[in-house]
Amino acid sequence: YVFNDQTIKITFKIKDNIPNKDYAVRFNPDFSNIEGSTVRPKVVQGTIRVGSGDIEATDVSAEDGFVVYGDNIACNQGDTIDYYINLKDNPGLAAVLVWFYYDKNAMEVVEVDAAGEFADIAAKTQVGQKDVNED
Repeated sequence: YVFNDQTIKITFKIKDNIPNKDYAVRFNPDFSNIEGSTVRPKVVQGTIRVGSGDIEATDVSAEDGFVVYGDNIACNQGDTIDYYINLKDNPGLAAVLVWFYYDKNAMEVVEVDAAGEFADIAAKTQVGQKDVNED
């Protein structure tokens, strides 16, 4: 399947009384094509800026090839925001698995959904949590 732009939507609730600063949202994609071969994109991580003013949108226009990138979002304590993981120049995928990491002291996940063109073809989005004590 070939789909681009917004692919996964993560809705975060930003906690009250946290420090004004940039919070990283990191993700690790695991993609494969119809032949079962791993597809390795360039990954550009995103940022949630809390209470410190505007932030420039993520710009991958100069990047060549397949790119997976996160949003840069400005917000305030107490806000509920939608953070997107996006694709550019997707060569065609048959399987999508994405782990994402965030500061649980600053925000909590409200919901995770398929987005954009991906939502039209995605099977039920499954969200799990890896036990940090697992080997």
